[in-house]
Amino acid sequence: MTLADLREVGREAWDNGLLQVPGRGADWAGFTLAPQFSADTVTGTRHQALESDEVTLVIGAEGVMLRTPRGPVTVRYDACAAMTVRPDGARSLTGHDGFSITVEPTLYRGVTPERTASIDAAVPAAVHVPMPPRDPDQIPRPRERQDTAVKRPRVQGHQVAVWLAVTVTVVWGLIALTATVQELQAPNSSVGFIRAVWLSEFLLIWLTSRVRKWAARQRN
Repeated sequence: MTLADLREVGREAWDNGLLQVPGRGADWAGFTLAPQFSADTVTGTRHQALESDEVTLVIGAEGVMLRTPRGPVTVRYDACAAMTVRPDGARSLTGHDGFSITVEPTLYRGVTPERTASIDAAVPAAVHVPMPPRDPDQIPRPRERQDTAVKRPRVQGHQVAVWLAVTVTVVWGLIALTATVQELQAPNSSVGFIRAVWLSEFLLIWLTSRVRKWAARQRN
């Protein structure tokens, strides 16, 4: 083996390698982002995921496909590099393009032994990889579904009226206080002006109290 041979092996590994990095890309090193979803799709029986209404497993005559909100992931039987076979019915198919789909009968609705047998018959026997039985605790079970939608509180009209009244009253009170201080410091201060300013503030306070009482009746 020569240095040229090693260089050729390294070049081939660099050109065909798949790099997985956390958090950030590796385009700075000359890598390009690998496809995140499959270009091919298949048709067949649809099996709803028990954990999400947005994920569906499709078992067809040409392959299996996982339909997700962001895009499909497909492994065709004639392009399957390996398929692990579990006695409990689980099958994990990996395609030559690196995509992988795990068929867990416990996680998808309607994945019967007949559907699993159809996959076994379609995938070439040479790529079957028998696996030992799993402990019952290792067989995945669907997690309890929770409604993740956050209900935003509905803002009622009477609430807006109260917020607006309080805001105007507070802001005008600050203006009245500032105007009073400036007026008292003026050489010819006007008592009438100060009275008018604070009369307006007291009127706003009275209106705010009326609005709050009205809003309380609306809530009840």
